[in-house]
Amino acid sequence: MLNFALALVLAGNLILGFSFMQIRLPGLGIPLGETVLILGLLGSNVVSSLLEMRSVIRLFPLVAWWCYAIGWAVFFTPEYGLWALRDASQAIDSLYLIVGYSFASQQQALERLFRWLPAALVVAVAYASVGYIFRTEIIAGSPQIVSEHGEAVPIFGLFNTGDVVIFWAAAYLIIRFPGAPWAALLAGALASYIIVVFQNRTAYMQLAALLLLMWFLRRSAIRPLLSFAPLLVAALAAIEVLELHVPGRLTSQVSLSFFVDHIAAMVGISDGSNDAISAAASGVDQRMQWWTDLIDRVTADSTTFLTGLGFGFPLISFGNVAGIQVREPHNSMMSVFSRCGLIGFAVWFWMHAELFYVALKAFFRAGAYLPSRLWQDRIFVMLAFIVLVLMGSLGEDNLEKPYFAIPYYFLWGVILRGAFALGSFRKNCGSNCITSSSNVGVSPSGGSLSSATGG
Repeated sequence: MLNFALALVLAGNLILGFSFMQIRLPGLGIPLGETVLILGLLGSNVVSSLLEMRSVIRLFPLVAWWCYAIGWAVFFTPEYGLWALRDASQAIDSLYLIVGYSFASQQQALERLFRWLPAALVVAVAYASVGYIFRTEIIAGSPQIVSEHGEAVPIFGLFNTGDVVIFWAAAYLIIRFPGAPWAALLAGALASYIIVVFQNRTAYMQLAALLLLMWFLRRSAIRPLLSFAPLLVAALAAIEVLELHVPGRLTSQVSLSFFVDHIAAMVGISDGSNDAISAAASGVDQRMQWWTDLIDRVTADSTTFLTGLGFGFPLISFGNVAGIQVREPHNSMMSVFSRCGLIGFAVWFWMHAELFYVALKAFFRAGAYLPSRLWQDRIFVMLAFIVLVLMGSLGEDNLEKPYFAIPYYFLWGVILRGAFALGSFRKNCGSNCITSSSNVGVSPSGGSLSSATGG
């Protein structure tokens, strides 16, 4: 039952995004994601999981992050109430790392996760890509749910996670079906759709981050992912020359010149010919002002510099189009630094450095010791999602949003469990370990990590 609830929370967050985040227990008001987190921790042997983790990762930065950030939020609860815990959502949701680790220790549940992942991606991509075109009609006919701010939120039609899940699906195709022309073609189409229709500036950074990840882990994957670029440029040029009507999120007429201007808007440059791009460019200056002001506030004295401003109040003075106060400065790292100070940011950064180190070591161990590339691919796929979310958090508050933070930290837990199993295999197999580098190129096949490593 717990595994079903976990699957529901993961799929709901990835597909519905902000809308799913608003689902709460009747009467108690506790969000569903945090409810399942509590059940997951209660249903897990937390101590045993942490002791196992200790063999593959330094526990200090993880435990220090949880104790410091959550404890600091609890300290502000008497003054600001539950809003202090709400502002500490990333720290709380990062406990899903333990839940993900415990979940991945169950071989049957783990195999089911990876069997269902392609189907979940198909549903998410179909919903995001097709639904986005008809988002106005979908929102108009969608049932609504009341948010914590008292705002009526449509359950369907928001597509907050659309760009990430579509990019993730493109990466999945290239990673799991190397050399397949149809996979490269479909992946290119998905990447092009994000760029042409969604028109999010962070998409360019996320694509660059994916390419960097592929360059580091498997350079043969770069060409398939980039194969769409010449066709996309040619198509945009043809649209502009032939004056074809192809609308996008920010413009009623996409064109090559529009995307050149859109990329320039990432650094605050705009010629003023497009109102949407001008607004996007001015938004860069606005965010830089938010971040500068926060740095000034945090560094105003040694106490706040070390411990941060705290939780329970908005970090910026800005309201969205619905008049609701925006609480975070659209940069997750700046949020961590502002609320937790140098101490909190240092342990958060150290935790992530440790996680990436363990993940990369597990990736290369899987290629060296296992006869199949299956588990190397799985780690690669999970890292692709992690990199997409993390890169997006440089310009958005991704990690303060449970619909990103929950699957993000859950997958980190799965990776850590895989690293533990690979470490145990290496220790036990002795001279029978497969160490030939040629195994890295073997096509994926076979069973789970447990079966591949003899348990």
